[in-house]
Amino acid sequence: MYGFYVWLVLGVVLIPGWLLTLFSPGVPNSKAASKIVRFFCRLGLRMAGLWPQVEGQEYLVKAERLRSVRGLPVLLVSNHASYFDPVIVAATVPFEVRFVAKQEAAYWPIIGTFIRKCGYLTVKRNDPQATASASQNIARALHQGLSVHIFPEGTFTRHTGLRPFQMGAFKAAVETGSSILPVTLCGTRKIFRDETWLPRRAPLKVVFSSPLSPRQKNWQEMVRLRDAAREEILKYCGESSLDLVLAGLPKE
Repeated sequence: MYGFYVWLVLGVVLIPGWLLTLFSPGVPNSKAASKIVRFFCRLGLRMAGLWPQVEGQEYLVKAERLRSVRGLPVLLVSNHASYFDPVIVAATVPFEVRFVAKQEAAYWPIIGTFIRKCGYLTVKRNDPQATASASQNIARALHQGLSVHIFPEGTFTRHTGLRPFQMGAFKAAVETGSSILPVTLCGTRKIFRDETWLPRRAPLKVVFSSPLSPRQKNWQEMVRLRDAAREEILKYCGESSLDLVLAGLPKE
């Protein structure tokens, strides 16, 4: 009954949110569309009884100060365990963030409208050349002063555990001198595990950690930031490190 109720809430929130986003003023990348998405994500989570406990607000404030006062964009990186993850990030981060989504999602009904109108970045998975291009697009957005969010695991499966992190986002951060804000999502896999259709009730928590700043511009620094961000997320996510072989292939 609870799972069906969540789907009902999704319908009630999604349709008006989509219509307002579709007819929001301005060209794609408009701030109006992003504000609409954040509002309806918050509304949906509260109506479904899934509003998360938030820890590390002071680090979120610090990242916002870097962004708004000093003009330094922030790269947010999160673990990825559920389809609910982007909704939770959008609801809990108070400033405009450009998400990095898989390319095919831009052509999905309704979801594609949000991606296009909000100016989200897209990446074609399982293509090394496309992945390199995505890193350049992230760097370009950061150079423009835009904050970007990415799931460095690249995908998720039903298997519990934190997958290895890909390098593209950390390469972009080092090249642009952008701070990295680790964001840990706790409990989302229990709520809506892959290959299931009905959400379940479970406690949710979002942990913002201290921003990580690049010290040099070389490959070793990219690796250091990747490992530091993953270690920070692993500390709070409540799941163990997952070997790539056991994690399974990325979903198409």
